[in-house]
Amino acid sequence: MGTPLVLRLDGVSAKIESTYGTDAAPVATANALRLNGRLWPGTVLDFAMPNSRKDVANSSIVAATPAAARGRKIRFRIPWEIKGAGSAYAANNLPEADPLFQACGFGQTLVTTGGSESVTYAFAATAAHPSATIYGYAAGMLIKAVGCRGTCRITIDAGKIATALFDMQGMVVSDPTDTALPTNFNYDAQLPPPAVGLAMTVGSWSPDSPQVVFDSGNPVEVLESVNGADGIQAIDFGEAMPMLTVVAKTAPIATYTPSVDQKTPTGRALSLVQGGTQYNKMSITDSGLAIVGFPFEDQKKFAGYRVQYQMTAPQIIFN
Repeated sequence: MGTPLVLRLDGVSAKIESTYGTDAAPVATANALRLNGRLWPGTVLDFAMPNSRKDVANSSIVAATPAAARGRKIRFRIPWEIKGAGSAYAANNLPEADPLFQACGFGQTLVTTGGSESVTYAFAATAAHPSATIYGYAAGMLIKAVGCRGTCRITIDAGKIATALFDMQGMVVSDPTDTALPTNFNYDAQLPPPAVGLAMTVGSWSPDSPQVVFDSGNPVEVLESVNGADGIQAIDFGEAMPMLTVVAKTAPIATYTPSVDQKTPTGRALSLVQGGTQYNKMSITDSGLAIVGFPFEDQKKFAGYRVQYQMTAPQIIFN
């Protein structure tokens, strides 16, 4: 019997790949991403083609022996506290989650003008999406995933720390190894700001909102190929339908009603700013939100909506 493996001893490093599916070798000292939760429970290591042979005749009611599985892949659910780099943005000083934002389909624009440095992530118009190599350390092992792409979900709860959940998928081309958690993870030092004073507006509406959720809306698929070394050509996505959900108390009809807003298909501008200190702020903007639904709900015994917007040009800005 071995010593039980501590769940909390986990970590992630990630780096953009120069060539799709080629290990970019992220290191703890330069490519670390501080987790906001445990990696192990949200990790699924399996095969796209298990070749179980369940329907093969076996002269028995018992299934036949499975054949060799192929298409080994992994799913990492990576939770991250939203915060800035803490100092002026530069090519070597980006938000910790930069590789994951890019691998979720967001193009990166870096501004290095002195005193107004920023990093903007916006959906790239091209089908050539960046990919990332992710090293996941959990349960006393190291799992290396290449060709990773995924989706992003940002949740902003009033008064709490905003979080991003990256649901990443990639290919595993080598066996996991027993590896101790590195002790030299180099995390950004500043604390994430609570979600207060966001000054959020959607068009002319300034909602009393206990929660705002952004979803990148780009479902990831495993693309098979007989020419793939393990039966997989790539992990990718072919469309993005980003959504914003605003949970809000109702207002008098004369002030705002989503029914009238949806009836008039005019794009609404979104603006919100999470954090108040330079280099530790995140903004989400869009020039043309359109309502697609507004189910009613009970919000602590007050009438409320869950207003759902389709986004057309979302941007996530760190400045």
